[in-house]
Amino acid sequence: MRAWAIGLAILGAGCGGAHPTPSSLGSLSPSPLPTPIPSASPSPSPFPTSAPTPGPTLPPEIYPSPLPLRPGVIVPGVQGCPNPQGLETTPLSKEEALAVLRAATSGDPETVRQAYDPSHWAQIDWARLATPATPALPAEARIPPERVTDPRPAGESPYGELIANMCGREVLARSWWVVVCAGPCAEALQAAPALNAHFFLIRRQGRWLIWWVYP
Repeated sequence: MRAWAIGLAILGAGCGGAHPTPSSLGSLSPSPLPTPIPSASPSPSPFPTSAPTPGPTLPPEIYPSPLPLRPGVIVPGVQGCPNPQGLETTPLSKEEALAVLRAATSGDPETVRQAYDPSHWAQIDWARLATPATPALPAEARIPPERVTDPRPAGESPYGELIANMCGREVLARSWWVVVCAGPCAEALQAAPALNAHFFLIRRQGRWLIWWVYP
């Protein structure tokens, strides 16, 4: 599961460092883009109506069923798109981004599930969450502020056009982007771009949800 991978990745890096600036983030050298692959059929396979997730049913107005990728597009590791129902255009703050990222790496299955949009649930290793190897670290130790960039519109990310191709420009326009760095972002954005993870979030009914993590 990506949340576990990011949790492990940030443990080995030192603390400290300045917050990233828009200029430093703009110079990010991204990991190679996954290439959309035309499917053999112009009609995509139906997205599963439900993912094998734990816990009670969540409010459908916040967690509606996901939609398939756009016709003719297949992207490795992406099985669905956020349902545009109820998506909001409110900007994402750094504090809100930290809260969602820390929930996603909490190790508690229900807390993790509520941090993600249903379009990402199928990517989560629920069995591993059910049997954690070690207790989760405190929230600030898992995701320190200096290892998260200031949120920016997803259209400014290196993956904006890919998102539009996968899920349409409405989803792109309502998505926000943060990078979780392998170390303090002031250095890691340039020194270790392949070790940084890009998170894309949407807001529905007042709740921020992660819907895509790359790589």
